[in-house]
Parts: sequence; structure tokens; C-alpha cells
Amino acid sequence: MVPVPRFATWDAFNADLEAQCRKRQSVVLRGQSETIGERLARDLEAMSDLPAAPFDACDQATGRVSSQALVRYKTNDYSVPVAYGHRDVWIRGYVDEVVIGSGGEGEPQCRHRFETHGERPSSAMP
Repeated sequence: MVPVPRFATWDAFNADLEAQCRKRQSVVLRGQSETIGERLARDLEAMSDLPAAPFDACDQATGRVSSQALVRYKTNDYSVPVAYGHRDVWIRGYVDEVVIGSGGEGEPQCRHRFETHGERPSSAMP
């Protein structure tokens, strides 16, 4: 079995993945005549430009703040400032945090980051 990698943060995990990918760019795979880097460059030339507006890769939901200043998202309750009690809120669930806000697309009122405590980050929300 392959050992499960462990990282303290998502940034450390992503940095390690990027380093491994860059290291392999000079490798020629069996049955190919070009290196991985050369094939990547050719693929990048054929790709379209990124859209002008960035894509917010998250699960979006709405909720309502309870009288105890809690918002339910999936199976968990998240605390928000008491001043937002009984308000409708928007919720964005990212891989590493839940962001809760109220009103238009303004500043979020609350962020809850997930800590990995040295465990391997999971690609699924808890």
C-alpha cells in the first residue's frame, strides 16, 4: 500500500502537488515521443482563455439564523454574531471553510475554517 500523505494545511498540500507535477514535466511516458511538459504546452495552446469573471468553486445555500445565533449547513450548526439573529443568510461551503453572510454579495459576517490537525485534507466537506 502507498502511505497516505499528511499535511498541516491545504496550502502545504497544494504546494507539494505542484512541486511533484513540475518535477515530472521532463519525463517521457512509455508510448509517447514528447515529454509531459511539451505535451502540456501544446495542450495549453489549444485551450480557451479563462473567463473574465472568476468561478467561485463552492456549494451555495441559503439559511436562517436561529434565536441562538446558529446557522445550519449540511449537518452542522455554525455560530454567527447575535446581531444577525432571525435573518436570512447566504452560505458558501468551500473545501476548507464555510462562509456565511447576509444581504447582497457584501462582506461575509462569519468564516469557519476547517483544521486538519496534521491529518490528510479531505476533498469532501465534513
